[in-house]
Amino acid sequence: MTMPASMTQQGEQPKRPMLRYLRIAFSAVCGIICLLLIALWVRSYWRVDQLIRRGSTTTYYAFTSSQGQAFVGMSNDPGLKVVFGQDWTKRGFSLEDWYASPGTPFACFPATTPSPLNEIRLVLWPHYRKNPFVSITPGVTHHEVMVPYWLAFLLTIWLALIPWIRWRFSLRTLLIAATLIAVLLGIIASSN
Repeated sequence: MTMPASMTQQGEQPKRPMLRYLRIAFSAVCGIICLLLIALWVRSYWRVDQLIRRGSTTTYYAFTSSQGQAFVGMSNDPGLKVVFGQDWTKRGFSLEDWYASPGTPFACFPATTPSPLNEIRLVLWPHYRKNPFVSITPGVTHHEVMVPYWLAFLLTIWLALIPWIRWRFSLRTLLIAATLIAVLLGIIASSN
């Protein structure tokens, strides 16, 4: 006697509903993250927010949100001890305050100095910079990674949709995908 596909050996239901609930929960968490990213994205056009952590005696790690971009950076500048505390430092200021006081030294680590409000530029791709700041002290290094909020938003939506994609492919689909990848690689190679 054969068992129905919906029953296991001991007559229990399979764990398929559990996977469905996990997919729903994962997508809901991604949706909440998307909403938070949108809030940070909109807020970043009016305020500069920073979260700085001292890693060792001279190493500082920071997250800065400014002008539609998220900056993550690391620096071993000993001068940062003067501005930032021992543990976590959270601070924020409006961009209007930044521009109203051009002579006041706002330490905006790790964000590169925000551009003027009338020159806000659209950032199309993540950037990595080594030593983006002018450093007088020899041996001081800065590293900065900048990611635009729109990219983080799209990646989070993509992550939310992945569990719902059916991963059944035919041979024809595989050949079409391989052809498209080959054409794309050919275009990239010929453009260089």
